[in-house]
Amino acid sequence: MATNEIETSLLSVSNSVVCSICLKEASKYTCPRCNVRYCSVACYRGEKHLACSEAFYKNCVLDELKDLKASPEERKQILEMLARTEEDYGGADDDDEDEEDDLGDRIAGLDLDTDSDEIFRRLSEKEKREFHAMVRDGRLANLVNIWTPWWTVKDSKLVSEVGEESPKSPVPPVLSSIPDIHGLIKNKKASSDVKYNVVNALFAYAFVSRLHNGEHLELAVESAEDMLSASDILGSTKSCTGVGEAIHMSLAAVSKFEKLKERGNSQEFTVSVIEDVVKIIQGPSKQDSLAYLMSALSDLEAVFRTAKSQLSKEMKDGQAVIRDANAKELKSKFFLAAKKCSFFLSWCQRFGMSLQGLIIELELEFCSLSSELAEVSETKSKFEESWGGAKPQVKPARLIEEIS
Repeated sequence: MATNEIETSLLSVSNSVVCSICLKEASKYTCPRCNVRYCSVACYRGEKHLACSEAFYKNCVLDELKDLKASPEERKQILEMLARTEEDYGGADDDDEDEEDDLGDRIAGLDLDTDSDEIFRRLSEKEKREFHAMVRDGRLANLVNIWTPWWTVKDSKLVSEVGEESPKSPVPPVLSSIPDIHGLIKNKKASSDVKYNVVNALFAYAFVSRLHNGEHLELAVESAEDMLSASDILGSTKSCTGVGEAIHMSLAAVSKFEKLKERGNSQEFTVSVIEDVVKIIQGPSKQDSLAYLMSALSDLEAVFRTAKSQLSKEMKDGQAVIRDANAKELKSKFFLAAKKCSFFLSWCQRFGMSLQGLIIELELEFCSLSSELAEVSETKSKFEESWGGAKPQVKPARLIEEIS
């Protein structure tokens, strides 16, 4: 990207809509609750927007409590952190000392998994504010283990001593009874573009798996929707004709994800998924190079199959309207996507080794995109350093000039 193009992009911020909170900076975001335009986290949390942001953070807290798959020890840590609120932050106000009893007594007998709403109601206002802060600054997130993708483990054969129980492999099981590709296409010849479509599907799988912290199968319906959004191949009849097209089609699709706005390094994150695709194609070893490819596609098929099953149950129970007015159409898309994954499995079972020849092209794409991001970041930093801020400092015009 040329320097003057970067400068034009950076200067264009001055023409953006002004932040409705501070009325100074250019707005970059829109509140999903009240649609107000704002420029930063500070403005989002500001006094003018406090009522809306507090309601949002309360929902975040409740969602965190409901979705958190913590061990008994981790639950205990969360409750202990809440109980230490008064001690860590200087104790309660004098006016509240007589009213606030011990947190342990207030939440005694409640379960963090099933009684999250009731637990939140029993917190004092000060404890609720502290819990909001825990969600925002990452203290709560520190209690949740960051998922390690199974394809990053090179040794897939987990060895145990005689007499010891074999550890459970993190690698998803391969779908059983995969039909032969020639039985599916009969006398037709499989397109040479299938391998590029598989690359696009693998990108969507790795991206969404990381986005959901490895809980893509537990959150099957949401994950399946995200995977369809991340891959034009899985959700339509489109096809890729090369590695570059497969990757750039994926990058364009995931750039629209609202969840990425929460990441300060969203571009770096999406580009890094290319490395995930490479590792899946490479497999655990040269002797077993198809293992991760078949496991990933099987896991992808399982997500769509599980999502279809869950959505069918919701429709039967009359709950699907809550999730999506077009639940029937969505269910059909899940079914077709699962069938496409089954076709990819059949193709890869016989021709999967041909993807090994794409590794060099994928690595070149990763290096090229990474270099471009680094160049843009460096150029932007130089401009900001010379400007003394995120944009040029425009000196106000002198309305009156003394004539000498």
